[in-house]
Amino acid sequence: MSLLGTYSGIAEEQRNLDVAKEQGVRLKAGYSRKRAFTHNPTENERKWFANNLAVADPLVLDMTAGGGSIPFEAGRLGLRNIAND
Repeated sequence: MSLLGTYSGIAEEQRNLDVAKEQGVRLKAGYSRKRAFTHNPTENERKWFANNLAVADPLVLDMTAGGGSIPFEAGRLGLRNIAND
């Protein structure tokens, strides 16, 4: 989902990296795409997301937040969230 900075094909790319590692091949470049957390949703993407949610004011609950990536991403999308660890 491009809204979150993730794209299709990442699993295949990971498999290719794993095969290269098993064969002892060192690749000059790793993933061909930017990391997901470097993508900041545009205002239009935020509006689309808000207009296409199933509920008007969703609340994201992460009961095992750990490092907090889910609450962080929910906040970046303007969603209320509760985190616990």
